[in-house]
Amino acid sequence: MRALIMRFLKPLFYIIVFILAANQPARAALNEKLIQRGVDLTLNMRFEQAIALFDSLIREYPQDPAGYFLKSAVYFWMYTQDVRMADVAEQFEKISDQGIEAAEKQLEKNEEDLDAKFFLGAIYGNLGRYYIMNSSWIKAYWYGKEGKDLLEEIVEADPEYYNAYLGLGIYHYYADILPGVIKMLSYILGIEGDKKKGLEELKLAISKGSFVKSEARFFLAMTYMYFEYNYLRARDLWAKLARAYPENTFFILSQARCEMYMNDYPAALQLYKKALARKDARLKFAMNRAHYFVGQIYFKMNRFGEAVEHYKLAVKNIPPKDGKRHWIYAWGMVHLGESYEMLGNRAKAEQCYRDVAGKEEIYAYMQGAVKNARQRLQNPLTWFDKQLIYARNYRETQKLDSALVVLNRLKEEIDSGRYVDKKNEFFYNLGLVYLKKGRTSEAIALFKKILAEQPEEPDWLLPYTHYQIGNAYLRLNKKEAARAHYERAGESDNPRLRIQVNRALDHL
Repeated sequence: MRALIMRFLKPLFYIIVFILAANQPARAALNEKLIQRGVDLTLNMRFEQAIALFDSLIREYPQDPAGYFLKSAVYFWMYTQDVRMADVAEQFEKISDQGIEAAEKQLEKNEEDLDAKFFLGAIYGNLGRYYIMNSSWIKAYWYGKEGKDLLEEIVEADPEYYNAYLGLGIYHYYADILPGVIKMLSYILGIEGDKKKGLEELKLAISKGSFVKSEARFFLAMTYMYFEYNYLRARDLWAKLARAYPENTFFILSQARCEMYMNDYPAALQLYKKALARKDARLKFAMNRAHYFVGQIYFKMNRFGEAVEHYKLAVKNIPPKDGKRHWIYAWGMVHLGESYEMLGNRAKAEQCYRDVAGKEEIYAYMQGAVKNARQRLQNPLTWFDKQLIYARNYRETQKLDSALVVLNRLKEEIDSGRYVDKKNEFFYNLGLVYLKKGRTSEAIALFKKILAEQPEEPDWLLPYTHYQIGNAYLRLNKKEAARAHYERAGESDNPRLRIQVNRALDHL
């Protein structure tokens, strides 16, 4: 369950790290240009320089909470990104405590000081997310609720305190879309979900906020990419952020991931290589992730030798986290094994599969990798499996005619009564190609063959088949038929599929 929470909340960890006061006259003594310079340094990943600059603010204005918050936010940003610098977590906690003390003293003098409330709420918000990351749920609840309440007090007192709408928008959006226990947690915190309101609040922060514009754009890009599935808008936002902060490797990596979602693999590959060329030793896991996704790209391009090299780099020197294997290691080894199999090296593939199949210290949510590895050990890739992989890769890289050539060859095998156990996966892949080529009725007919069989394995096949039938019926403007299949797909326990289904239902 912790993994599910982290899957949905981690984008928040990246976001609310520099929520500054919009009404600066109350803090006119602070040098706004100096503050903006510090924010820009941080977003360009010049952390040491940003810390030094905010230290100068603290020395000049030791009673003002702004400097403490800004400095703590640098450490929080580094912590959420796994930046390898000494004592990051310890420094974040220490400086946050100092900021809380400074803000509370300001409020003792003037309980209506909105800026002091804002910085206090911002520090509470970061501490809440920090404790979620560390599974300290009681602390996370307390700090999260305090931070949210302060934001509401601010906008109630001054509706034009525009930067406060960034934090409120994030809360309102996530409380509406997150499933299960996370939504229940939002309810406990007293946060009403309203994603439309959240998006409007976010846009208000972008248009009328002061120092939060880049952070608001960042969140909007994350939202469009991971939850709204509006990849065109997300790509434009990532590109704008990357131009504004060219030294921020994470913006480049995020743009690359967006290009992958849009199946523009050449563009994604170029961006990942740009990030990898920087060889930033501070960003160990980010670089491993980049190699992992480059491995995926080369695999999808049917360039398995190059995929092997990047998967090897992806799993290299990844230390256990909390005594358990990282997901990059688990899935990286599985995909490395598959790449070796595609190259005809079953012996090396088995070594990779065994490394994962025998591990019990992998996080529970990575048991899919363990299951996959064990299946691969028992069932080597057949000629048919490999051809199906070629066809799928051609389809995903938009080489539909090449995909059809391979699939038509496989159809002869299926029609001859061979590879019966693979026919449903074959129907699914051929159906997707037909759907992309506009042969919608033929696609539906193939998908319905799968439904008639009701296969139990692979476990993803039935829900995704319902989802694709829903997409097909929607193309034919048969909305009620589409709705019925979307609802069946939504019964899946796959969180990503459920989000896709909910989005599809919202647009019916």
